This record gives sequence, C-alpha cells and structure tokens, in this order.
Amino acid sequence: MNSFIRIATLIFVFYTPLSASSPERLGVDEQMAEVESMFSNLGAFVASLYDPHTGGFWESLEDKKKNQGKPRLESTSRVLRQIERMGAFEELPPSFKQQLIEYYQSFQRPDGWFDDPQEKRLEKNRLGRAMSYATRSLEMLNAKPLYPLPGQDGSLDSADLEHFQSKEQVYAWIDGIDAIRPAWTVGSSVSSQRNAVFNLPQTQQDQIFDWMLTYLEERQATDGFWWDGTPYNRLSGAFKVSMIYDALGKPMPNYNTIYTNVLKTMRTEEASHACFIRNPLSILEVLSQSSPELIDAQARKEIIEISVRNLRDIRSSDGGFKITTNSNKSTTDGTSQAMTARNILRSFAGYPEKLFPGKQQFLEVISKLHHN
Repeated sequence: MNSFIRIATLIFVFYTPLSASSPERLGVDEQMAEVESMFSNLGAFVASLYDPHTGGFWESLEDKKKNQGKPRLESTSRVLRQIERMGAFEELPPSFKQQLIEYYQSFQRPDGWFDDPQEKRLEKNRLGRAMSYATRSLEMLNAKPLYPLPGQDGSLDSADLEHFQSKEQVYAWIDGIDAIRPAWTVGSSVSSQRNAVFNLPQTQQDQIFDWMLTYLEERQATDGFWWDGTPYNRLSGAFKVSMIYDALGKPMPNYNTIYTNVLKTMRTEEASHACFIRNPLSILEVLSQSSPELIDAQARKEIIEISVRNLRDIRSSDGGFKITTNSNKSTTDGTSQAMTARNILRSFAGYPEKLFPGKQQFLEVISKLHHN
C-alpha cells in the first residue's frame, strides 16, 4: 500500500480529536514527546557505522572495530532506509551512491539470488530476505541487479523454487520448517519467499498464493496465531504472516481473535527484544485496515504507554537502540525496529508523518569519512 495512503488511513482510523483532559488523551502528548527525544543523536550513530572501503554499514560499532569480512547486506539496507527516513538520501554524493550500487551487486549470484552467507538463517529464508533488501535498495539507488531475478522466466526449477510446484509441496515445505523451528522462524521463512513468488507470471503467483493462504487458514490456531513457541515468538510468527496478507491486500483470518491475543501478549509478557516492541504494532497496523473500528481510544492509549515503556529499555546513550534489553550495544536492527515503532505510534496518537532528526549530523560525518 502507498505509504501516504497508509498514514492517511491510520490517522483517520486512530485519531478522534480529544480534549487535553480526556482520559483517553491524557499523557499521550508527553509520551510522544519522549519518544521523539529518544532519536536526538540518531544521525551521528548511523554515520558512525559507515565503512568507506566497501560503502556498506556495519551492524554495530563493535563489529566495525573487529573489521572481519565486510558489512552485512541486511545491516547496510537497514541503514539506507534510516538515511531515507532522516531525509538525507537525496543529498548523498553520486560517488557514495555508486559505491553502494557496486556493494549490492557484489552479493548477487549468477542464478539471480542475492546471498550473504554471514546471515545465519535457513537458506530459503536467507535468500528471500537478501533479494528483498537488495532489490529495494538498488531501486532506491536508481540501479538494477546484474542478473535476472529468480522466477522472472517463469521457471520454478531453475529458480530454486521447486517447493512451489504443487499444493502438496507447499504444505510439505512449511511443515518441514515447523517440525524443527519455532513460529517466528517459520513465519519469516514463508514470508520471505513471497518476494520470489512476485517475480513469477501472474497466473503462477495467483496459484501459489492461493495454496499458501489455504495452508495458513487451515493451520491457524484457536488464539489466531500459528505454530509453536513462546508468546512473543508466536506473535512474531503472526507478524510475518501479516506481511503476506498485507502485500496481497487481503484481511487476516479471525482478525478479532488475533487482536485480542496481541493485546494480551503486550500486557502480560516482557518485551525483551526490539522486535517484540515493533512486531505487535505492525500487526495492529495491518488489522486496522480490515477493521477501522477495531482499536478503541482507550486501547490505543494503553498500546502507546506499553510501547513507550518498552522503548526506554532498549534505548542506548550512543544514539541508537539495542536489539535486546540485556545487550550492551546498539545495532542497526534494534534501531530500525525502534524507528518503525515510533512511526506507528505517531499514527496511533494522531500525529502526521514526520522525518527523523539527524540529517545534518549524518551528512557532516559521512562527508568526512567518505572523502578520507
């Protein structure tokens, strides 16, 4: 969905003008001001991760100090999106962008897949994610992959997409992951493959997505989630599933039940991971598009309170955000999750879309590092 339309829809859905003394509004503006203050040193932190030798960005300052291998594809892609969200992307020098183009193209294999072996994930999940990150980033840079993408010729065999040849193979593939991994990994693996399916001819896309959605409807548990794991792990699996329904413009099945158990998890479980702050918000964002009246003002206020409290626990003094509450380092992943959470919270509070601070900080530091 177009980002402008999404924000406009959410503001319409979530914001009913309330007086400052209204119980549903009381404290929301103060909490949102606190959230904005958490990003005051964002630009300097993001710029500090730059690697002038490759053009990429390290996952953390600790990784930069180790200087082993090269910056990961995913960490660089997250930073590129962060640069865009600060409004600094258009002011990057051409030589900086060209180096990034070559950096991304270096990850593509002749069979069309992008691959970063530094990512410790199941292969199909790793490849699907890498292709999504790389193609979006190259599009931002007004560049193209070196080779045709998997599935563009309509072949499932040559594209390593044999698990989509029949309904039985789709079911066996997902069940095989479910047998050895928790819900979050299963959901991530299934969701990441949608990017490859979108490369196929429309008739093949329609058939494969029909099989996938049928599987999800048949396997959905009574609490609205999927597969096994801890409460937040299962919620995160459901978040990955929501990305499929959102991309297809379809409502999630039993969305009222999903909503009830997302709130239950937020209220009762510790959000020890940055994704456990962002993922429930993203599910609620998707659910609200199916049912604009689903989240009332009181629930909206509670969601903001819980999320702001959790964001405090992962904020770091260096300007970034930690990926877990017990970590001692900021990462691009933790920071990216916090930035997405902030944007959704703004829409829940009825605030308009707004760039993140740090543009000048970032450009000044990058200018020095890039030319040295």
